Amino acid sequence: MLENDRDRETTVRDDSAPTFRDYWPDGALAPQSRQAIARARRTRWTLVGATVLLSVALFAGALWTRGSTAATTNAAQWDLQLASGGAQPVTALVFGQETGIHLVRLPAAGGAAELRRSIPVRLGQGDVYMVSLGRDRLEISAASPRGTVPMRFAADGRFVKLFHTSEATGVRTGWW
Repeated sequence: MLENDRDRETTVRDDSAPTFRDYWPDGALAPQSRQAIARARRTRWTLVGATVLLSVALFAGALWTRGSTAATTNAAQWDLQLASGGAQPVTALVFGQETGIHLVRLPAAGGAAELRRSIPVRLGQGDVYMVSLGRDRLEISAASPRGTVPMRFAADGRFVKLFHTSEATGVRTGWW
């Protein structure tokens, strides 16, 4: 019999019938103390917590964007108009330093202009990224704010980047 039964997770059986433990590939399993089990649980939860924390940090780092390093003076708000490029509505992720993070449902292409989603952004404060989270592409259009150099642009793609530097303001499609 064991000296200290309270330190054991399992009890010793008196009969000699084989159990699942006896057929384990590495031999019979030895009973573990409660302290060893508690230590294993703490280690497991520490690893799970560290993995979750690392995943959140990587996700946030992937979404965090740095503004252009060139000195910019265009701090006026651009009004982006977004819609799906296909026959079905699509969900899009729009993010940037000044824009924040937006998860928006965009209407199907060919709809009325008032159905398009509008998101105000300040291109002078940093780039703006848009990603289609569905099968269809994104259709983006914008016009420069009042009081700035007049310009308009439109883009169609699954990945769209709006940028402003001291040399240029524009749009890129494809993987950035």
